[in-house]
Amino acid sequence: YPLCALAVSDERPVSTQSTWGALKDMNLCKLIESDAKLFRDLFQDLFPNVEQADPDYGEFAQVVELMLEKQGLQVMPAVVRKVIQIYEALQTRHGNMIVGRTCSGKTTGWRTLAMTLNELNRRDKSKHPGAEYHLINPKAVSMDNLYGYFDPATREWCDGILSATLRNVSEDESPRWKWLILVLARSTRCGSSR
Repeated sequence: YPLCALAVSDERPVSTQSTWGALKDMNLCKLIESDAKLFRDLFQDLFPNVEQADPDYGEFAQVVELMLEKQGLQVMPAVVRKVIQIYEALQTRHGNMIVGRTCSGKTTGWRTLAMTLNELNRRDKSKHPGAEYHLINPKAVSMDNLYGYFDPATREWCDGILSATLRNVSEDESPRWKWLILVLARSTRCGSSR
């Protein structure tokens, strides 16, 4: 058995290539560029004979580039890579946070991903489910309006924005990816004066 092989139910080892894939999917998207290089170097030191090949996103990456152009944005490899990393994170986790400085591409990343998934869905519904998103700014409303509350006068529950949206999304049985996006910072236009 290789050093870091994982055993599956039939006791066959999982390859170190699979280990690399799992570690990459769970960690790389959380790292800044300089730390990502250190992560790759560390893995290469631990597993010198394992090729750190990234999956070929061919058509997916082409559609990401097309969607960036459609938004009037410059196509940069780092942005395409970040959109792909968000996509990979969404495939491995139910809850994700995209954090960063103002104008660092957080909104561009998830919006471009949604556009990409919807374009791929338009091309082939059987392979790509598409995506929809719901934006909520929790700082713009009171806690009662956000979560809901029990009205003591009528003795009825009143849904808040978040609970009503979650209910509607969970009742929708379509295969589309459904994202509930909580925008926690004041949105500003990059490059605009205040």
